[in-house]
Amino acid sequence: MNIKDLSLHKPIKRALKENKIENLTEIQQLTIPAAMSGKDILGISKTGSGKTLCFVIPLLQRLVDNKWCMEDGLGGLIITPTRELAVQIFNVLKKIGKNCYLSCGLIIGGIESKGEKEVIGKMNILVCTPGRLLHHILETPYFDISNVQILVIDETDKLLEMGFKKDILEIMSYLPVKRQNIFLSATPKSINQKNLFIDFDSIEIFSAYKNENTNENTKVKNNLEHFFYVLSICDKVEYLYTILKNNNSKKIIVFFSTCKEAKFYFLVFSKLKMRCKFYLLNGSIKQEKRMEVYDSFKREKSGILFCTDVVSRGLDFPGVDIVIQYDCPECVETYVHRAGRTGRFDKEGISILFLLKSEKGIIQDINKGKWKEGSKERGTEGKEGNIGEECVSEDRKGSVSGCKEGNVSERSVIEGKKGSV
Repeated sequence: MNIKDLSLHKPIKRALKENKIENLTEIQQLTIPAAMSGKDILGISKTGSGKTLCFVIPLLQRLVDNKWCMEDGLGGLIITPTRELAVQIFNVLKKIGKNCYLSCGLIIGGIESKGEKEVIGKMNILVCTPGRLLHHILETPYFDISNVQILVIDETDKLLEMGFKKDILEIMSYLPVKRQNIFLSATPKSINQKNLFIDFDSIEIFSAYKNENTNENTKVKNNLEHFFYVLSICDKVEYLYTILKNNNSKKIIVFFSTCKEAKFYFLVFSKLKMRCKFYLLNGSIKQEKRMEVYDSFKREKSGILFCTDVVSRGLDFPGVDIVIQYDCPECVETYVHRAGRTGRFDKEGISILFLLKSEKGIIQDINKGKWKEGSKERGTEGKEGNIGEECVSEDRKGSVSGCKEGNVSERSVIEGKKGSV
């Protein structure tokens, strides 16, 4: 389906054209027409499938339809679990809605709330995190959300996992009963009639996962190559150095389990002469600095970002070539979300996982029908489309730098012939 097939107002169509958005993704085709008709919907699709436009387009269309203006107050409310994702949504909203004469605001934690109080009442659309929004509802005089037309809850599954259900329900108690609800989720795992925020039976559900019997939250993309290395603790840093050094002209994200670990390796690698720029992003960094790092890395065509799982959900960094998971993820779902930072919008990418011998069990978990058919995993004891018990790569374009030609042992990345990625 093409954007031209939607009955959109000219300002929205013009903005989409200016941003070179023409063809709709599968989840957009399923949800946008339904949302534009006023239905309560739940859209479920993998990361990187364009879910943001699933609510931005219907929200703008609705407010323009109603000739919404400043005097009408707040008409659209978008709630998301993390500050970085809120910033990303806000930027998309500004681009698509720039010709619609609507005021848009961003309210998130980590930033002084005094300035927000002065302008929050003048906004037609707000993008926010639940904690900061609830703070303003309870503490900011004359802040009124009783006229909201559309409530959007993005990354619904993540909000539930993070324990925000109570806050969301309290926020909803201040909203009008008559409103449209749009929920988006990367997985249906934690969403059911017991824990969703409204009557489950009133929602129309759209899933972009073709195989309903597949565990959607653990499916990987078929445009990625997946590699893993079984290493000792001492060898992990040596392998990381080799891969980064041989790919210093590429855009890479390295995931660590803790803020301290990410900061330590950022400081170490920043002192090495690797002819590339390093970035650090984790939850312990002040919000203004996090936004600065996020914007800088997003603009760059190359560079290496050391981060924690604050980056693993929803954030879109264009052109990421390689994702490295330095530590074993806590579950297959976390692996999929981390790996999903590359290969966005059907572009090719490479995912690399470092494991200790005691952590090899996760490979078996991943292989239990959870790799999508047609993907390019390799393993010494497995066939194409399945990971075996040790790392394998090939010395060819698209494989990991530092690997020997053909099958490799656990040490061959360092000891073998240096290749391409």
